[in-house]
Amino acid sequence: MAANFLRLLQRGGFQFHFSPKGGIQNSLQLRVSPKNCKGQKRNITGNPERYPGADFNYPKPNKFFWATPPRYHEKLFLRDVAKYYALTGIPALIIIMFINTFIGPAELSEIPEDYEPEEYEYHEHPITRFIVRNMMTPYQENYEKMCAKIALETEKMEWRQKQKMVNYLMQERGDGLYYYIPMTPTEVIDYSPKSDPDQ
Repeated sequence: MAANFLRLLQRGGFQFHFSPKGGIQNSLQLRVSPKNCKGQKRNITGNPERYPGADFNYPKPNKFFWATPPRYHEKLFLRDVAKYYALTGIPALIIIMFINTFIGPAELSEIPEDYEPEEYEYHEHPITRFIVRNMMTPYQENYEKMCAKIALETEKMEWRQKQKMVNYLMQERGDGLYYYIPMTPTEVIDYSPKSDPDQ
């Protein structure tokens, strides 16, 4: 009996736990040394022949149920991602492979004298040419828009400078208003409601 107990102590010893009824009891759950099982826990109750003389009549610990969150929504999301990738990615890959296989990149050639190339003809790949031709505004149009905007803002700046100069000269010389405020002529004003307000 003592030899078995010493053997148990050499293998890692007893672990103690508090029972629900109170008091410390031996769990006989050994912490095996690293040279035997790499620090894992081993329960000796499954093999009583290996530990003769050990008392296995002890209250067994309660088995706990660990509540974990459901993974239904995660799996649903991953399913949707796979489905939409399949609906969009597979046709896109087929189209790109078809274009690269049967159409291929454009070849560089001489420009005729009377021909002015379009914007998209300067790109090599067919997909890039399609995007530039149908989905993007040309560079010349963007340049003209930018020039028009710059001209408009420049004109506004010049008018503001002239207005500041006119206001300054009006205060300097004591002149009247340089602009005309339209007024309603007295001939077209209807004074009949004022002449007889009770009716």
